[in-house]
Amino acid sequence: MANMDSYEVNGYLIRETLKATDGGNCRWGYAERYGKTFFIKEFLSPKYPDKDSKMSERLKEQRIQKCNDWYDMHSQVYQAVIQSSGGNLVQPIDFFRSGSCFYLVTEKIDATDIHFENIYQRSAEQRHILLKILSYELSRLAEHNVVHSDMKPDNLLLKDTVDGYFTVKIIDFDASFLSTNLPPSDELTGDQVYFSPEMIDYMVTDSMGAITPKSDVFALGILFHQILCGKLPEYDTETYSCVGEAVRQEAKIKIDVQILPEYSELIQKMLVADVEKRPTALDVLQQLCWIESTLFSTRNRRKRFRDARTADSWNRPNRLG
Repeated sequence: MANMDSYEVNGYLIRETLKATDGGNCRWGYAERYGKTFFIKEFLSPKYPDKDSKMSERLKEQRIQKCNDWYDMHSQVYQAVIQSSGGNLVQPIDFFRSGSCFYLVTEKIDATDIHFENIYQRSAEQRHILLKILSYELSRLAEHNVVHSDMKPDNLLLKDTVDGYFTVKIIDFDASFLSTNLPPSDELTGDQVYFSPEMIDYMVTDSMGAITPKSDVFALGILFHQILCGKLPEYDTETYSCVGEAVRQEAKIKIDVQILPEYSELIQKMLVADVEKRPTALDVLQQLCWIESTLFSTRNRRKRFRDARTADSWNRPNRLG
């Protein structure tokens, strides 16, 4: 039975007040429909003007057009994400407007007690499988021109598997865009700690250079470094705000000596400023397969990788409602 705070949005029953995010761009919580519980996000911007709005007709038309453009852009991205998933992307299930607000519904992911900052303490084999899963999913996104744009630890949900390994789900495509439809520089969002040099250049200079899925490869290089040794690549933090800014200014980036040379060389390639020289996610995946054949026994490797990508407990619907 619904309590006094419950309310319904487009057939989804929300029982508790939605929580505001740190950035203040949305509120989130859980909703029920079809006897299942889903994750639901309410965007606080843009706001669709209601029919009783006192703004001028001209301004109202402009606001409606902006909302429609925003909805169309995000719909294209969400559909591309659905087409991309190899099993480890948290996909949109429903995307709609109700009243003045837009809402996104996805599967509900169970909480986990695995913390990203402790991943480097796991076995080399477990970490290697994680690197492959992330590379594989980004290669799938790249096939559909999706730039995630906000690859960071908070958007990687980790979960133990029954055989003692763990798998990952990539979440939050709100900052994502298609490389064929670059957003205005002032609308580019995400965690700048993981921004590529070209993303920073676009924000600073408003130049119309291309931002491709290789931007996510740069972020992935930073994540690889953290997964393998527990910290960011070393750079002059007093001069530069992030790795991407240091690379953009041709400053020295140091890969930690704890990281094996095979991985170190790959990360260095992923963190180059020249986009043309930076590998694709598929290139990275192929290099990881070579590293695997060099460093690890191949016994049961493919099976474990496959199981980690398609953990039964995380399989959910993959279409917009």
